[in-house]
Amino acid sequence: KNGAGTILEGLREKKKMIVVNNERLMGNHQMELISALTERKHILGFEKLTDIKSNVMSPFCFLLRLTLYL
Repeated sequence: KNGAGTILEGLREKKKMIVVNNERLMGNHQMELISALTERKHILGFEKLTDIKSNVMSPFCFLLRLTLYL
């Protein structure tokens, strides 16, 4: 199980999530969802896995107990 369905399941279970876009998928539906949910502060979303390295130490992460879905 992965992708948008996993993100929505995590939200239903009230999980704090770091989510990374799957660049191998056709279209951009997953990134659109990730962007919208990140903007609303429901998840911590990234376009690429390499983006986590520079951002994961943000103050936002220290305030949450995060479940990592990659």
